[in-house]
Amino acid sequence: MLTRTFTAKTTGAVLSFLITLFIIFFVFNRHILEANEVSFAAGGDGLKSTFCTLFHIQYDTSYWYTRSMNHPYGESIFFTDSQPFQTNLIKAFKGTGIDFSGYAVGILNIWLLFSFVLCSLFLYLIIIELRLPPWLALVGSIIITFLTPQWDCLSGHYSMGYAYIFPFGIWLLIKFYQRPSYLVSVIFGLFIFIVCGKHFYFIALIGIVWLIFWIFLFIKGKSLYAKLIPLIPHLFIQLIIPFIIFSIFSGMYDPNTDRTEYPWGFPYTSTRLESVFLPLGKSYGNWIHIRGDWRTVGYVGLVSTLTSILTVIIFIRRWIRDGLSRAFRLTDNLILNVLFLAGFISLLISLGFPFVLGMVKLMNYMGPLRQLRTIGRFVFPFFYIINVYSLYILWKWYGSSSRKWIATTILSIALIWMSYDAFLNVKPKPKDHYNKYPALNDRENILPENSWVKNHDWSEYQAIMPFPYFHIGSENYWKNDNSPVIEHAYIASLKTGLPLNAVMLSRTSIHQTLNNLDLYYEPCSEYPVLKDLQTSRPYLFMRCKNCNLTDNEWRLIHKSTLIDSSNSLYFYRFYPDSLEALLKEYHTELFLKAQKNYQDTSNPWYFYKSHTMDTGEKLSFNMTRENEILTCSFPDSGKYVVSLWFEGAARDLWPVTYLFINIEDSTGHRYFRQRTDFFREMIMRDGDQGLVEFPVYIKNRNDRFILTLYNRYVIRGTMKLENILIRREGEDVVIQDGEKLYLNNRRIFEKL
Repeated sequence: MLTRTFTAKTTGAVLSFLITLFIIFFVFNRHILEANEVSFAAGGDGLKSTFCTLFHIQYDTSYWYTRSMNHPYGESIFFTDSQPFQTNLIKAFKGTGIDFSGYAVGILNIWLLFSFVLCSLFLYLIIIELRLPPWLALVGSIIITFLTPQWDCLSGHYSMGYAYIFPFGIWLLIKFYQRPSYLVSVIFGLFIFIVCGKHFYFIALIGIVWLIFWIFLFIKGKSLYAKLIPLIPHLFIQLIIPFIIFSIFSGMYDPNTDRTEYPWGFPYTSTRLESVFLPLGKSYGNWIHIRGDWRTVGYVGLVSTLTSILTVIIFIRRWIRDGLSRAFRLTDNLILNVLFLAGFISLLISLGFPFVLGMVKLMNYMGPLRQLRTIGRFVFPFFYIINVYSLYILWKWYGSSSRKWIATTILSIALIWMSYDAFLNVKPKPKDHYNKYPALNDRENILPENSWVKNHDWSEYQAIMPFPYFHIGSENYWKNDNSPVIEHAYIASLKTGLPLNAVMLSRTSIHQTLNNLDLYYEPCSEYPVLKDLQTSRPYLFMRCKNCNLTDNEWRLIHKSTLIDSSNSLYFYRFYPDSLEALLKEYHTELFLKAQKNYQDTSNPWYFYKSHTMDTGEKLSFNMTRENEILTCSFPDSGKYVVSLWFEGAARDLWPVTYLFINIEDSTGHRYFRQRTDFFREMIMRDGDQGLVEFPVYIKNRNDRFILTLYNRYVIRGTMKLENILIRREGEDVVIQDGEKLYLNNRRIFEKL
């Protein structure tokens, strides 16, 4: 009998593996057969991940630091979403002479798809450990695998798409619960270390289940295992020691100490109840007109939704009738009850609790956990647990039912509907995630768009600066995240081996960010990045044709030399020492304009307020509450320009302070309200001060302009403003403020 049971379980495991493998090959056959030429993502983070991975393998000299972006500083590999352990394995083989780096994209694509095969296998093992029949474990594991929201990670965040991680972690916890052993603990510890390298989120997503599991062991340990003390070493081996080792290891290759402590998104990328329990975007849910970011969607399926509702009803009923302790015993399986509680807590976190209750500033006390900005991903553990739990509930109900034909019908309908949900989930994926980039796959550079590559010796250059310039990643400044040159920049960098000084990363050093953004902003007093360049070799500028550039981007282009072009790009040579000449010319231009305007007697209208002027008003504001900076009435309708200097451009979170722009007519009716940010409107930097400038459109004479500021992130902070100026567009205004002279709020360093 035991042999027969073992054989059935083993056969089921093999079938789960093979059937899932077959379905994935059937559904994604083009992706597998053309794996080295296909990108799952149509751009964005997925293309960035591919770029950083390929650049790291081909050109980086360090295994744990990359020069692909953020030149001249580079970045730790752990902040690039480059799957460092897999990538470095390929890189290591290349270093020994076994070079299959040309197949890196295909290897990583296939491994990502294969993770869903392993997901099915470990789900099968979980269900078997819960003593459900092998046939149900087989069917259920396959269904849950194709229903998982981790398929959506193929849209960009590849590292989060490895679907076997949650089932494997849960299976190890169950095995440890059944029989604590150092072998299981060591395997779990190695597993935690490896998944930290895949994506730091995993330690939190698995850690919440692990934490609830260990709280349960400390409460019930004596009754389960007679002694509690022998379990304590396992606590450290499983998660604490691997986490410490990984933190030390990754920190050894991270010299930056000024990364943001408050990455954007926390808690605004929480999931929603409707995106977890309602069939948004499904054929039978088209009547529900609710949409959201794919990162906040984690539909558990209709069967698990109904099971969840039933569970809540039973829980409340038992709580009222038998007390809270009895209510928590949802099933006759103790470990499943613990896992359900862990999944439920994960769901609450994914929904944004307690932050959505108006407690956003609690994040100030969360330390490193603030880095987990997309908390909607906490729905992943809940997804797997609730679906396994639903299968268990269905089977137990089936076994206890006296009317087998009714129970059989309901169980069959439930499995069929779960299969239908899984089908709907995976159906659009092959089309959505089949993308090709011919210019990138053109390794011989024979396509017209790559003809420029062979025309020059790119070793004569030090880096690429693309236009329109983009810089996303510091969490304090976002510039042109939709720049049309991004894809071209990645390809040009891979073709030439030149790093980008642009950035599409995460948590980039704030001072490095500003040093590179100074090239994009209007010139001020110096270019700190020049001191950090290791060579005087020129930059390669690449400009997207027919794209709008800022005035300062054109200044840089005009200081460069056109060397080549393609169908959609121009290429220029630019020597960094030209920046000094550009800076001097800019200030000479300001001086001449100011001199001309200083002698003009036309007396243009303007509004000006400064702390050095005797206005009787302070220019320091508490950022933790909404503050009215100024009010002003206009002499006529038209377009005006508002500018001001603020202190805190280099401080974490200060540039993301909100600016609320309100305009009212003479009756008090507000006809315009806009929210923007300091970083969005900043055009110049001088040390820790930034110049903000933006237009406003006035409909009528005497309309009232109201400007307020508010920072919803900081606990405390007083922002100092200087030189608030409002002027008509097209009219220059020269202001003498103490010993300083300004033209349109730009400091003039020459004397008139």
